[in-house]
Parts: sequence; structure tokens; C-alpha cells
Amino acid sequence: MDQADLAKMLADGETALRAGEWNVAFEKAGAVIAVDVNQPDAYFIQGIARMAQGQLNEASPLLQQAIALQPEHLHAIFNLGLVQAKQQEYPAASGSFLRVLELAPQHAEARLQLALAMEQSDDLMGAMQAYQDLMSLPANPRGKDYVTLAVEGVGRVTAKIAGMSEGQSETDGS
Repeated sequence: MDQADLAKMLADGETALRAGEWNVAFEKAGAVIAVDVNQPDAYFIQGIARMAQGQLNEASPLLQQAIALQPEHLHAIFNLGLVQAKQQEYPAASGSFLRVLELAPQHAEARLQLALAMEQSDDLMGAMQAYQDLMSLPANPRGKDYVTLAVEGVGRVTAKIAGMSEGQSETDGS
């Protein structure tokens, strides 16, 4: 099998992913890996297919392999962060989203997911900063309303901080 055949098989795997044909995508990518284990996009396709099927424990190492082969594979890093967040591995998820932001500072969804992961792990000051950074990104009129999501996040974090402060005052006897 030559490089053109591998490229065609990868393209077929991507097409199957877009069509929601998870097993077909996984098999096409697996056929590529059987010929060339150094194809990061094949592992990425397999990881996304498993992720879409809810098989997060299988998705994670596949995405990690894609990243090992191509350390700046933005989509693999981002999706690994999503898997980590779904598995409640919030510090790891935060690390993945921070890496995405190193590569693509204007990536609004990564900024939002970072804020959410930090909020879930009770890194409230980090979450507050991430939400504020999200608010400062340029608006995308055709995309998600990130400003509203950031404002809501700031409100939640502020309420958590205020609740903690009130609890602290009560335990201090103030």
C-alpha cells in the first residue's frame, strides 16, 4: 500500500466520522495503522470514534498516541481535554486546554472548557481569570455566544467565592 492509498483510507475514515459511522471510521483508521503505525491522524480518528461511542477509556490512549506522534495536533489535544473533563480528571483537562491555548490563543471553546474544568476542580481564581479572558476574545457572530457564557461563569464563580467567604466568616466567629 502506497502513501496515496493510505491518504485515501484516512480520508474515508474522516468521511465516516462526519457521517457518524463510528465503527467504519475506526476500522478504516485501523487499516492505516496496520500499515504505518506513525500516522497521527489514524489514531485521532480512532480516538474520536471511541469518544463518540462513549468509550472514554479507549479514546484517551488513542488521542494521546496521536499527540505523541504529532505534539501540536490541536484537535487531538482539545479532544483529549474533553475526554479528561468527562472523566472528571480536571487538572489534566486544564493542562490539555492550556496547551491548546498555547498553540491557538484565540480558541474560544478551549478557553471556555478551561474555565469549566477549573471551576469544577475548585480553582475558582483560575476559573475567574479564564472566564474574563474569554470575555476579551473577539465575538464570533456566527458562533456560540461566549460572552454570555463567560458572564454566567463569572456569576457562578463569584457566588461560590462569596459562599466560601460567608462560611469562613461564620467559622471565624465574625
